Amino acid sequence: MLETELTIEQIARKEELEKQVFQLLSNKPGMHLQELVEILDAEEFLVRVKGGLQFKFKEYTNALLKKENKTGVKNILPTKITEVDKVITPSRGGEILKGSGEGLKEKKIIPRTRYLMDVLSELGLEYRVETGKLDENMFRSRGYQIFILPEKKKLIFVNNEVGLATRVVHGFRKLEQNDDLGVNEPGIVDYLSSLDVDELDTDESVMVEKIKYSGSEEKYKDKLRGSILFVVTIENLSELYRRERDSRESKDWTFAELQKTVREFGVKTYTEYKNIYKKNGWPSTRWVIERKDFIDWYDFLGTEPKKNWGYVELREYIKTLGITSLPKYNEYRESHPEEELPTDPTMVKMEGWEDWDIFFDREEKKEWTYETIQIEAVSKGITTATEYRIYKESHPEEEWPHDGSLRKMEGWLGKGSKGWDRFLGRESKKEWTYETLQEAVRNAKISSSTHYQAEFVSRKWWATKTLLKNPKWVSWDDFLGREPKPEKISDFAELKKAVREAGLTIVDEYRKKAKEFGWISYNTLIKSPEWKGWDDFLSGE
Repeated sequence: MLETELTIEQIARKEELEKQVFQLLSNKPGMHLQELVEILDAEEFLVRVKGGLQFKFKEYTNALLKKENKTGVKNILPTKITEVDKVITPSRGGEILKGSGEGLKEKKIIPRTRYLMDVLSELGLEYRVETGKLDENMFRSRGYQIFILPEKKKLIFVNNEVGLATRVVHGFRKLEQNDDLGVNEPGIVDYLSSLDVDELDTDESVMVEKIKYSGSEEKYKDKLRGSILFVVTIENLSELYRRERDSRESKDWTFAELQKTVREFGVKTYTEYKNIYKKNGWPSTRWVIERKDFIDWYDFLGTEPKKNWGYVELREYIKTLGITSLPKYNEYRESHPEEELPTDPTMVKMEGWEDWDIFFDREEKKEWTYETIQIEAVSKGITTATEYRIYKESHPEEEWPHDGSLRKMEGWLGKGSKGWDRFLGRESKKEWTYETLQEAVRNAKISSSTHYQAEFVSRKWWATKTLLKNPKWVSWDDFLGREPKPEKISDFAELKKAVREAGLTIVDEYRKKAKEFGWISYNTLIKSPEWKGWDDFLSGE
C-alpha cells in the first residue's frame, strides 16, 4: 500500500501503530531483538545486516495496517513485553538433551502467538506478555511466553514449537480467591511459570485448560476464543471440569512409551500402524518419523525386514513404475516404506550393479561440446544467459550443462557478458565513456535516478553502481543537467516556522510540498524527538 493512497484516518492509525511498535522494540535492556519479533511473529521482517540484525520497522507497520484494512479488526499489540530472569515452564526430565544435540533437526514452528494476538484483537482485549530465558540443555529451541489478560483475569501459556500445547489458566479452584487480580498477581504468575507442564496441568490450586493445535488455524482460534470468553462460576464448574478432562485425555506420548505400547499391541508393519493409529489415539506416522530416537520402522516395531530385493528383480520392478532417475526413486521409496525398497548406497553394492543409466534403462548422458551446445542454444532463439538457465531448468531431459560448467568449456572466450555475446551470436554491448553515456541519458530526457534505474537495462547503459563509482561522478543533478534541489531544512524549530509561514493547515499539504521546499520527509519528521503531533506543528494549538 502506497502512503499516497492512505486516507487521513489511515495515516493517523499508521502513526499510532508505529509508536506502539517502536515502544515495544526499544528500551528493552537485556532482551534480544530476535526474542521480541518471535513473540510478534514478525520474523520475516528481521534481516541480517553487517554488524547484527535489523528490524524492517516500516514494512511491519504497513503489514499491520493492510491487515486491518482487509479484516476490519484493529490490531491490539501487547501493552508491555517483559523478560524474566528464569526459564518459563521448565522442561520435564524427558525433554533435556543428553550430549551436544549436534545433528538434531530444528523443530517446525506454528505461529500460535500470532493466532492468539488475532483472537485478542477480535475480542478487543488488552494484554501484556512475559518471556523467559531458554536453557541451552533443553530440547526445545523456543521458550514459552505468558500472555496476561487483566480484564479476564486469566493467563495463557503459549509456545510456537510443534508439539507443545497451549494452556489457559482460568483462575483458582477456590473461586473466592479470584479477587481483583486473581492468578494475575505477580507472585502467582511467578509460581505458576516455575512449574513444568505436567505440574501445571495437575496443580490442585488452579483451573487449567489445555488447547492443542490440530492442524487448523480456525479450529485453534475457536478453541482459544471459547476458552478466553468462558467465565467460571459455581454454576458452570462442571463444564470447566469437563473441559479439563477432555484436554487431558489426549495423551502426550513420549517415543519410548509409544514404542512399548505399539509392540505390546502386536503391530508388525508400517501399513498396519498407519491403518489403526487414529482409532487407538496414537500419534501420526509423521510424528513417529520426526522423533530423534526414530531409526526405521523395523527398529520401532521390533521386527525384521521381510523383503530381500535382488538386483534384477528390483530393476524390473522400477521399470514397471516408470521411474528413470534417482531423485524419483528416493521420492517413491520414502512414500512407500511398506515396500522395503533398498537405499541407493545399498543398491550400488548389489551383485550385478553397473551404473545408474543401465539400472534405469535410459540412454547415457549426452557429451556436450562448446560448439554443439552453442548450435542448440542459438537454434532455439535463446538470446540471454537468463533465457539459457530457464530453458535448461524447464527441459532437464536435454541435460544441458550448467552455465558454470559451460563457461569452463574449451572454446569459451571472454568474461561476463562478452562471453555470452560470443556464445549466443549477439552484438557486444556498447563501450560507454562517462561523457557519451551522459549525453545519451540527457538526450533520452531522463529526469531522475529512479527514471535511470528503470531504463538502464533495456538501453544497455551502465548499472547505477558502476555509474556512481566513476571518478567523474559529481551528483545526479550534474549528470542529468538539472537544477539542484533546495537544501533540506533539518532544524525542527526552523522547519516549523517555515511551514507556518507557508500557510499549511493539513498533513497532505506538507507531504506534497516537502520536496518542492526542501523540507525533511514526512516519516523523518514524525520520528523527531521534538514531535508533538500535527496540531502543534502546524498551528501550535
